[in-house]
This record gives sequence, structure tokens and C-alpha cells, in this order.
Amino acid sequence: MVEIIEPRDHDEVKDAVLEMSRDKKKVKVVGIQSNPINAKADVILSLRKITGVLELSEDDNYVKVRAGTPFHELQEFLGKRGYMIPHSYWGSVGGLFSLNLPSIFSFWFGLPKDILLGATVCTGLGEIVRSGGVTTKFSSGYKIWKALSGAMGKLGIFLDLTIKIIKTPEEMRFVKVNPDDAYPLMMSNKRPWGVACGNLTGEIECNALFAGFSRVVEELSSGYELGRLQDMRSPFIRNTRLGEEISILHQERALVFPGIGMGIIGKEMEAEMTKSFFMLKRALDPSFILV
Repeated sequence: MVEIIEPRDHDEVKDAVLEMSRDKKKVKVVGIQSNPINAKADVILSLRKITGVLELSEDDNYVKVRAGTPFHELQEFLGKRGYMIPHSYWGSVGGLFSLNLPSIFSFWFGLPKDILLGATVCTGLGEIVRSGGVTTKFSSGYKIWKALSGAMGKLGIFLDLTIKIIKTPEEMRFVKVNPDDAYPLMMSNKRPWGVACGNLTGEIECNALFAGFSRVVEELSSGYELGRLQDMRSPFIRNTRLGEEISILHQERALVFPGIGMGIIGKEMEAEMTKSFFMLKRALDPSFILV
């Protein structure tokens, strides 16, 4: 039977990792367990008790938050103050960056790692490492938090994260678009924040997001039927050539984002471990306890 532990602070995470290393037990790190866990682990280390906003800077546009904080709670906290993080996700803040999934916001704002300014992490050696800064121009030091982005907890454990935030636009509006028009729209001078296309209901559905001043959004979205934010809860990514994202939808259940060459798919995929990943693994988790 898999053991579940829920540390309450950094020290308890460190002690747990050191103990698992001594006992040669495999550990799977989770946030609020919103994604399926298929890793062969002896212990599930949950961050659900390591939560809360630590700092909000409206001058430098960043927020510091504990990794186990549900992402929707952080968005609600920021929304009440006129800010937002330009991404959508259904799990914890740590999970957002550990998976590094694309979203409808990714065309203009990049992947989650692109707005991550720094982090406090625990390596597989049980070392607590603080790296990064509070502005995007910060460049000194080893960007360990970048290495952990997209590694699904296999290189280390996010504990606290410093994230770039933006002002919430005056209006955000989703509209339905024809699948054939999705990629051309992204390349047009209408400049939507993004387009998402999915076949989650059996048919291909595309929605574009316009955001900005209400007058401009009204003008740009004129003639379109109101749409919605599509959501696909899967941690698996598939890449494709730019402009060919919708081709994925003819092969499998997925949510793709025209203009960024990526999509989220429902089918589990075995991650390919590159040479550079193994080099990082040997440096950060030489006992290979994080799975």
C-alpha cells in the first residue's frame, strides 16, 4: 500500500526526502492530487498543507506563493486586487509549473515557466535551494527553477514560487470561430490573446479570446457568437508544426492551441528522457528517488 505524507513546511519536506533517500523509497510529489498518479512510488508526498500567498508587489508586478495553493484560489486573490496570472489550470500552483502545460494564453505570454521569476525548491538530496529574483531582468545564479519547470517533480520539489502577474484587462471575451479560421485569425491584425480548439464533445470546437479595453474588444468580437473557455484535464503534451495543430484533433482526443505548435492530449505518453535531463537528474536527485 502506498503511504501518503503531508508535510506542513519546508523543513518537514526536507526531512521526508532525506528519510526516503535513506530507506531507498521512491517518492511521487503531488499538489492537490488533481491529476492521475501512475508512477510506481512507495510514498506520495502531498503539498496540500503548504499553502498561502506570501507577498504581492503591485510596483514590480509579482506574487510569491506556496506551491500547494490551489491555482484558482490564487487567481481569485489576485482578481480582487485587479491582477491575474495569464494561464488556466485546474490544480495547484506548484503543479502548474511542474507540468508547464500550454494554454489559450500561451501565444502572447508563453508557457508557465516564462512567467516564473524564481522559486524555493527541495532537491532529491534534501537540500533547500532558493534561486531567482523578483523581476524578469534578474539573470544571475543557476536557474534551477527553470530546470524543474515541466519535469513533473522528477528533479525536485517546488515549495515557494515567485510569479510575474499582469493587470486584469477591462474585458475578456471568448468567441466561437470556425476551425479553418483558427490559425489565420492568430496571424491576423485582430491580435486575439489566443485560440483553443478541442474535440472534447465529439466535434471540433474552436474559441478565441479577445481582451483589452471594452470598446476594442466589442469591435474585434463583432459578428462572432459568444464562446467559452475549454478545459482538458490531462498532463500530457504533444508537439506539432506551427499551423498544423488542428491535425492532432483528427487523431485523438485533445485540446490544441493554433499558433504555438502544441496541444494537450488525453492519451498517456511515456516521456522521453534526454541526455541533458539525465545530467540534471544525477546532479539534483542522484539516488533517483523522485519519480
